[in-house]
Amino acid sequence: MPDRKIFITTFQKNLLVLCNSVIILVYGCKNRKDKSPYEEVLRALPFSGLTDSIARFPENDDLYFRRGQLLLARNYDEPAADDFKTAWRLKQKPEYALSAGELLLEIKPDSAVSFLEKAVNVHSNDIALMLLLAQSYEAAGQTDKALAFCERITLQQPAMPEARKMMARLYMQKKDTAKAFEMLEQAFRFAPADKELCYMLALQWAEAGNKKILPLCDSLIRTQSANPEPEPYYYKGIYYVRINDKTKALQQFNEAIRADYHFVEAYIEKGALYFEMKNVAEARKTFELALAVSPAYADAYYWLARCLEAEGKKEEARQNYLKAYQLDKTFTRAREAADKLQ
Repeated sequence: MPDRKIFITTFQKNLLVLCNSVIILVYGCKNRKDKSPYEEVLRALPFSGLTDSIARFPENDDLYFRRGQLLLARNYDEPAADDFKTAWRLKQKPEYALSAGELLLEIKPDSAVSFLEKAVNVHSNDIALMLLLAQSYEAAGQTDKALAFCERITLQQPAMPEARKMMARLYMQKKDTAKAFEMLEQAFRFAPADKELCYMLALQWAEAGNKKILPLCDSLIRTQSANPEPEPYYYKGIYYVRINDKTKALQQFNEAIRADYHFVEAYIEKGALYFEMKNVAEARKTFELALAVSPAYADAYYWLARCLEAEGKKEEARQNYLKAYQLDKTFTRAREAADKLQ
């Protein structure tokens, strides 16, 4: 009888060891399955403290959000996005959705749309989330959906210029310049001090030859008197080109270059104007200056090539056309011009 008692006890002990081994094995497999693909990063400083806290309190949304912010600050975008999404899953705060959505829009635009649609369903009156969803639709090429959300935003927040600025951009994509102008002018009424908006409107007025551009750009120039920027002069130059006042156009392009000699667009417009005026020598000099400022600017090589071709220097022209095309493979006009000179 005593021997039997010992046998049973030993069997029980062995059975307990076996069960424990199975539990450890199963738990280990589960841990390996659930293990983050960014585990090495998350276990390293400065993230390890938050990672340990998350292991102890896995349902604490704030810990994931804080670690996501820290990851983002250190340029670990994908693990940061995962943490923001986990924080949102645990507690659906708008700031969690915004952080996740902004990052997804940058690194995974396709995922941004589906994520933000769900977030907007939860917070249907959150303007920032709605605007971010509209931006995601735009990035995904869903122009009509983006416009619809912008319309919804303007109904809720009539004085908000950002939605109208986006609508102007979207209408330009749809080739509806009249609606684009309308949106920009509406936005300008609400935010006349918004510099980006002023520049958008100035460019549209310049291209249209609309004299409203002059007081707008003059106002910008006055406010920038201590640190002048080239854009207001440049837009005025474009306007004067459109109304065929070449002398004033050249003056404005020179002012733009004086404000910022790196502003290569002004060199291109100035050189193109000289070329149109048959002053090939001045045009060539201007494009050479543009290349001194920006040696990888395809347009400058193209226009320099046109000058060289006009001077009868066909092989030099061909090489510059080819250089323009090498720098910008969409510049088929440059390649075709080079082919004609073979």
